[in-house]
Amino acid sequence: MRRLVLFAIVGTFTSACGSESEPSPTTPTASTTLPATPASAAPEAPGSELASMSVGFDSGFAVQSVAFPSRDEPIAFRRQLDGVYQNQLRRATRSTFVDMEGSTVWIQEYLRYRLSGCGHAQAAQFVLSEIDGAAAPADCGGSVAFPPRNEPFDFRANTLEPKYRDGLRRPPVSTFVDDEGDSVWTTEYLRYRVSGCSHDISVQLVQVQVSGVPPTNGCGATLNPAPAPSPVTSGSMSAQIDGRSLNSTGGLVSARYAAGFFVIRGADISTAIFSDLTFGVPASGPGTYAVGDASATNAVYSRFTVFPDPSLTWKWVAGAGVGSGTVTFTRLTSAGASGTFSFNLTALTGTSATGTVAVTDGTFSVDF
Repeated sequence: MRRLVLFAIVGTFTSACGSESEPSPTTPTASTTLPATPASAAPEAPGSELASMSVGFDSGFAVQSVAFPSRDEPIAFRRQLDGVYQNQLRRATRSTFVDMEGSTVWIQEYLRYRLSGCGHAQAAQFVLSEIDGAAAPADCGGSVAFPPRNEPFDFRANTLEPKYRDGLRRPPVSTFVDDEGDSVWTTEYLRYRVSGCSHDISVQLVQVQVSGVPPTNGCGATLNPAPAPSPVTSGSMSAQIDGRSLNSTGGLVSARYAAGFFVIRGADISTAIFSDLTFGVPASGPGTYAVGDASATNAVYSRFTVFPDPSLTWKWVAGAGVGSGTVTFTRLTSAGASGTFSFNLTALTGTSATGTVAVTDGTFSVDF
């Protein structure tokens, strides 16, 4: 399983000021492979902020037969989410008694029980017994869909928070992510992971959703890369990347434009080492949009082998505080988009990439 990577196409790399010094009281059980599940039931009336969140596990998207990731990757996602809430959503800091590691680990463990068929109260009690040091109870042996989003939220706010505050006597720590966002987006990240998406693709997909892009149904395969947000009726992308040509057409191009955010991915599989370029832009119409600290415009260029070996994965990125670039739209409507782009990308720590790469002569055209 690939370890701590990563980049978010909308997010930032800034960690929040919350403490991570104290580990969770016990270690949850090993990853469990999930059978295919039916579509999710409709949610029970969530809170007002939850009602505005566009998440796939409320949309009837089923999961595939893929194991939960090792816990370091969801924790890495949660740290990045804190930066997104701080710098992109401009949320104020808040106090919680549950540190990032504890929140992420125990939400994942709660969901492991739920996806095996355990009810909400039973799953919550199983997690509490693990926190108290008991051996992990056996799961419920079934195969069901992700629970409605108000239930992981209830577990986070009304089971985990008081347990850390009153039972474990943990001191308060600071975070920018409220309990609703913590539970909803961690669950959505894990939904992508069990659908077959890699860590970095799952982070990308969740963080474009934070900006208002509708969810996708996941990846449906364990090979990297995962599909980008949505197929298009026709599309092309081309660029020169440090002397390498990237040419993507047909089914290798996917894109989405919703709620004022455009995201496109083009893949090139014409050589033994595959490559793809993904970028996202908050855009209202034709014009030029730049990467910068005040913008959510981001890009990631990846090169990888057919079999996902972390030692043979290279990634370069541009976003808030790293790299530079512009995207120019000559056309941007609900029917399609076209334009040009260029980026100066920086190697992503944790991959085999080094130095910088220049993306020049970029063009794209898609019809939705």
